[in-house]
Amino acid sequence: MNIERCLCIFPSDLGWMGLIVATDNAVAQVERLTFGHANQTEVAATLRAVDRSLRITNYRDTEIWVWVRVLQAYSAGKAANLSMIPIRNVGFTTFEIAVRHACQKIPRGEVRTYGELAQMVGHLGAARAVGNVMRKNPTPLLVPCHRVVGRQGLGNFSAPQGVAMKRRLLEMEATANRLSERVAAAPSDVRSVASV
Repeated sequence: MNIERCLCIFPSDLGWMGLIVATDNAVAQVERLTFGHANQTEVAATLRAVDRSLRITNYRDTEIWVWVRVLQAYSAGKAANLSMIPIRNVGFTTFEIAVRHACQKIPRGEVRTYGELAQMVGHLGAARAVGNVMRKNPTPLLVPCHRVVGRQGLGNFSAPQGVAMKRRLLEMEATANRLSERVAAAPSDVRSVASV
């Protein structure tokens, strides 16, 4: 198995982002995502800590460019289909994969507790184990761990800026949902203007 990895770095409204993209048999998938960084150097250092051999790639005119544009749209608070970006789920246990998939099903603008997510995967009482899976999540936003909260508060967030970034993401998604609901409820002549 010959897996090629590349590093993609780009700006967004949530700070600088970076992806490690793994390509295996011509199939590209995101292996790691980081965001909220002050500059490109921070992103490169964070991702090269995982693999020092990573080289920055020119991703324009590739499918990765589409993923970058989707992530930039999301970070600007726009409706964006993050589920179209393929994730490399290798090296995870069956439980971890189940938790990651359940987390991906949490709708934008909604939250679930660690306990509720544990229940969703059939492991009632495994809230702490779910928290560990979310803490180690290598693809935040794509596996939206920010939508998983504690029973008595937001819980933690391992991305740069920590809980402040988690709060920002949740507020951004709630605002986007309210705007979408207002546009959908408006008469059709108003909807056409609002969507321009």
